[in-house]
Amino acid sequence: MAAANLAPSADLASAVAAPALAGVGVHVTEDAFGKADGVAVQRYTLANGKVSVQVITLGAIISAIRVPDRQGKQADIVMGFDDPQGYLGKDNPYFGATVGRVANRIANASFSLDGSVFKLHANAPNSVTLHGGLRGWDKAVWDASRFADGVTFSLLSPDGDEGFPGAVLAQVTYRLTADSRLLVHYQAVATKPTPVNIVNHSYFNLAGHGAGPEEVYRTRLGVNADRYTVLDQFQTPTGGVADVDGTPYDMRTHPLLGDVLAKADVDYNFVISRGSEQPGQMAFAAGAYHEASGRTLEVYTDQPGVQVYTSNGLPEASKAAVVGKGGAKYLKHGAFCLETQNFPDAIHHVGRFPDSVLRPGSLYQHNMVLKFGVRSAQ
Repeated sequence: MAAANLAPSADLASAVAAPALAGVGVHVTEDAFGKADGVAVQRYTLANGKVSVQVITLGAIISAIRVPDRQGKQADIVMGFDDPQGYLGKDNPYFGATVGRVANRIANASFSLDGSVFKLHANAPNSVTLHGGLRGWDKAVWDASRFADGVTFSLLSPDGDEGFPGAVLAQVTYRLTADSRLLVHYQAVATKPTPVNIVNHSYFNLAGHGAGPEEVYRTRLGVNADRYTVLDQFQTPTGGVADVDGTPYDMRTHPLLGDVLAKADVDYNFVISRGSEQPGQMAFAAGAYHEASGRTLEVYTDQPGVQVYTSNGLPEASKAAVVGKGGAKYLKHGAFCLETQNFPDAIHHVGRFPDSVLRPGSLYQHNMVLKFGVRSAQ
């Protein structure tokens, strides 16, 4: 396959900018999605006649994305569950979740900030805090405000939540465009200095959420990165950055994921390469192409990194699968994640990694665009 098949859209500005005619051709509907710990969960469906996206107030989760293949056949391409209990259960590896207050890992379940030490809850091996702690934002029911082409979810995280200092008011807005871009905007303010790194943790399989690892192996993935952040044996950053040259993690040439995963599992933060785009501006992060269906996904962000994760923590084929939507069986390598983010554990690598501390009077912002498409047979 030619590399151009996974290159970013020719007009980067049009691929990432907000639509000129907001709401045109897009409809938003609302229905009930059950209850989480006795609290009603609402579901919102954003649709433009070609693509539909469903998001729920529990965890501000993306629960479904339905897109057509080259014959026009629709498939839901993200893993998830049919009810809130699935998302609250122990088998849920953050499917579709908005993860915070700090996504990814914090070493030693603690950090120092402005002369004070803050103890967190360790919920991963080697005293690591993962994805916000024991009960992160993915388990909370967010408030919702619906509008013409999308919905905004809001959450107040109190001072001391999971051990983090300061109250944080966070919002995530999902908007669908007429040309099938999902615009995701995060913002947050805090009452005390605190680290913040909010991400979306959707698991994609462009053949369909239950199509299994074989279809992931047949998917080409291009990552716009010359470097990645180095990890220790506990998957925690060392503070170093290495070149992808000569490693299994060089995905600049858009390899088949089957070829990559034959060499190594992938769970790394990649340093997004920027040409004329400056830090804080939107840039192409990654692109995926499922050759059999023709479905494509392009990811853009203003964040410095993208975590590429190949569902290594899902069960091996020899073990009981995670049972998801419609009874689908989810197994290792059955999906991939493209999580735009600040670098993991940045609070412990001040001066080497981009600053992750949100201070009172400042505004945390994070923009991500998922652009869905379809290609004719090559």
